[in-house]
Amino acid sequence: MRRRRAHWRRIRVDGVTYVWRIRPRPTYAQSQGWMPMTYAVELEERPKGKGGTTLVVITDRPHSRTWLGLATRPVVPAEVAAAIRQARRQGWDPAADGAYRELRWPAAETATDAASTGDER
Repeated sequence: MRRRRAHWRRIRVDGVTYVWRIRPRPTYAQSQGWMPMTYAVELEERPKGKGGTTLVVITDRPHSRTWLGLATRPVVPAEVAAAIRQARRQGWDPAADGAYRELRWPAAETATDAASTGDER
């Protein structure tokens, strides 16, 4: 049985199709600006008999629907693809059974690499 995929967007990264989603409504902590925006990434089609592992990406910005009207930027597909690649390099296996995996984005090493090359984000 296929589960409902409301608000999920498809993305293809390195030949694999994933779906990703930002909560349409922020949690209370996100609405107050205490916690950053997060989004979830999963395989679009999971292997038969496996639950799969969800990647939870913790961004560096507030949710777009905070009650305080904090400035933020949208999450774009290129950023999602980069986060998926980073998580895969760090050992995330979306087809494996198990608990969710967290990834802070942008990753500290990505920011360090950009600073050392003079690139700005």
